Formats: sequence, structure tokens, C-alpha cells
Amino acid sequence: MYLNKSDRVEIIENAVTYIVVFAMLAYGVGKVVQFNHSAHVTSKVSDLTGMQLMWAFYGYSYPFVITLGVLEVLGGILMFFRKTRLIGCVFVSTILSNVILQDIYYDVNVGALKAAIVYQLCIFIIFWFNIDKIKLALSTLTSYITIPQTKSKRFLKFGLAVFLFVILRIFEYYVTIKWGSIQSDSETLKSQIQQIVSNKKAIVGVSIIGNKGKDTISLNGDRHFPMQSVFKFHIALAVLAEVDKGNLSINQKVEIKKEDLLPADFWSPLRDEHPNGGVFTIAELIQYSVSHSDNTACDELIRLIGTPKTVETYFKKNNINDIQITYNEEQMQAKWENMFLNWTTPKAASATLKMFYENKNNLLSKESYDFFWKTNFETTTGKKRIKGLLPEGTVVAHKTGWSGTNKETGITEAVNNIGIVFLPNGEYFIISVFVSASKENFDANEKIIAEIAKATYDFYLKKS
Repeated sequence: MYLNKSDRVEIIENAVTYIVVFAMLAYGVGKVVQFNHSAHVTSKVSDLTGMQLMWAFYGYSYPFVITLGVLEVLGGILMFFRKTRLIGCVFVSTILSNVILQDIYYDVNVGALKAAIVYQLCIFIIFWFNIDKIKLALSTLTSYITIPQTKSKRFLKFGLAVFLFVILRIFEYYVTIKWGSIQSDSETLKSQIQQIVSNKKAIVGVSIIGNKGKDTISLNGDRHFPMQSVFKFHIALAVLAEVDKGNLSINQKVEIKKEDLLPADFWSPLRDEHPNGGVFTIAELIQYSVSHSDNTACDELIRLIGTPKTVETYFKKNNINDIQITYNEEQMQAKWENMFLNWTTPKAASATLKMFYENKNNLLSKESYDFFWKTNFETTTGKKRIKGLLPEGTVVAHKTGWSGTNKETGITEAVNNIGIVFLPNGEYFIISVFVSASKENFDANEKIIAEIAKATYDFYLKKS
């Protein structure tokens, strides 16, 4: 079988194309893990290398990285088919040009730069093989037919174009500048929060929902933070869901034997008050677990409904996806690194607070709703966190979490507080603050949360 010149060109073009297609598909799919939560930067920007700075930039927003991955995959798919190959080449060439410039100016790994240049050269080869089509396309795009017309008509058309330009500029002003000024209020609050955390040796995650849901402010809002005892908030909700289904009763009695009590190095007011164990209603266990952050009660509640994963599954079924609950309290505290498998994000924490406080989907019955929020209003822990700098008597429903400090590294991985703060006029804002990887002392960590809560309170009090 004889292969003519056209056949040979086609074979070479296909081979070169497949190199780029394979790379784009691999890079695009790889974005799922490549930058996933890589923005863990505690150093000053001036201390970072160009590559570290770029990695932090991309890792800051996981959805942004996924979007880039989708575009790379799309470019590869367009290139694979001959009918759309040139469109795909233009698409991918634009992406590669950006990659090459970034790799050069941010001193990214030389291997990555060479690979991008090779793929770009492959595209130029494909362009060369299709030079006639490209010339025709450029000729069509740049062709212009001059239509004879009078000077008065040209002047009229020019005047109408200028008039329309002015109208569109006015519209642009109101859509961008005016709308932007409305948003600048919440941006001012975000700037205040950034200033509060700017000189702290810690990673701070914040999510705020205020102004009847119109304001959403976040800092490291999509980052995974270890929850520690914050997950008792979630456990109580999962238990109450079973109560509302009729699988459990709020007044159901549960026996906790002496051997079921957690050891003395675990926080457990229940154990301290009942050293020989006792019989408790589910309502009492929830109060101990949420209001007093009791670890014995927490683990008993988990056993009543299944495993820690039972709690995780409940929230994912209700579209709270950024959460993982792998261990109970006893297991979580067995090893320092275990806490990182019980995580959520600040945005997900605030979304959970909003969902169950508004209760629009009747996830809780009236009885369970009233009881649950009463336990959060009665929280006794974390008095120097969200409530720390607020006016005396401010109503706050909240839940805390704390990891302790690693004796070897001196790092505290979790000082947390999530809750709902009520203003004097009855309006409220939702706030979730997670302090992690902190080299600050305990009081300083709590003060970070207190100052963020106070700034938010003052902001919304002024607006009310």
C-alpha cells in the first residue's frame, strides 16, 4: 500500500497532535490533586520564591484550579478531532503561552518550562501543516468591503456611535462602579480582618454571613481545618435527625458504666460529676456534649447512631460536602495527626450554621430545633473567643474546639469557634473562625477570634 505525501503529513500531524492532547488531558485531570489546598503559606510574601508564590496563588482557590483543568481538557478534546483541531490549537496555544511566561518569570522548574515549549512547538508544526487553511481564515477575518456613502451619512453614523458609546459608558458605570461601592462595605470588613491576622504566626480561616445573607466574607474559606470539638455540633444534629425519624427518643435513657468513662486526661465534666457512671437521657448527653464540650458524652452519642462516618454521611446527604469525620474523640486524641482527618472548611461551617438555624427544609422538628439551639446558647466554653470582646449580655449561640499544643513543635493546630451572634435589634450574623498551625500562645489565639468577632459585630451594628 502506497502512502503519498498527504498521507505522510497526516500521520505526522496526528502523532504530534496526540502528544499535545495526551499532555492536556493529563494536566487537566491532574489539577484535581496538583494544587488541592496548597496555599498553606505562613511566611511573608517577600520571603517566598517565585514558584512558591505561584503555587500559593493557584492553591488559594480550588474551584479556580478545577476550571483551569477543565479548559485544558477541553482544549485537548478539540485538538483530537480533525474538524476542530485548529480551534483547539489556538485554544491550547493561548494556555501554553501563559504557562511558558509564568514558568520563565516565576522561576518554575526548568523541566516544566521545557515541556510547555515542546508542546507549543508541536502546535506550531500543526499550524504549518495547515498553513493554507490559516491563510484563508485570516483573509476572511481581515477582509472588509467598503460601501460608498455620503459624508452626511458617515457623520450621522459616527454621531450615533458616539451617543451609544456614552449611554453604554453610563450603564457600565452603574453596573461596575456603583455596584462596586455597595460591595466595598463588606470588603472594608474583610480588610479589617486581614489586618487583624496579618502579623500573627498562624493560619486563620474565616467565614461570615451577614446582612440577611447578602454579605459573604471569607478568608481561607475553602481550606481544610481540623475541627476538634466543633464536630460535636454536627454530631448533635445527626442524633436529633434520628430522634425526629423516631429511631431514638430525646428522653431515651442511656447507661454509661464506669468503664465507659474516658480517662482523666480527656475533658469530661460528666465523668467528673459522675465518677462511677450513671444513667442519662439523650437530651442530657447532648447538653453535656455541646454546652460543655464533654468527650465521654460525645462518643456515646456517636455510638447511638453508628460511627463517625454516619455523621459525615448525614451532612453530605444535606449538601454539606466539605466535611470529613473519621474518628470519635477517643480515637482522634490517640494520635496528634488524627485530628486532620476530622476537618471542615470555614465556608462549610457557616453554611451548616445557616442551614440549621434557618431550618427552611425542616431538617429539625420544632422540638428538636428549640432544644438544639438552646444548648448552643448555653455553651460554657470559649468565653474569650467570639464572646470575648462583645458587649456584656450579647446573645451568642456557638461551639468551640481546641487541639492543645504539640509539646515537640510548640504548634497549636486548632483554636476554633463557630456561631451566630445577635445584634440588639434582633438581626444576626454567622461567623466561623479557625486558627491553625499557630505559634502564638493560647491567649493570643483566642484573641484573634475575639477581635475578628468584635470587628464584625461593630460593622453590622453600624449598618443596622
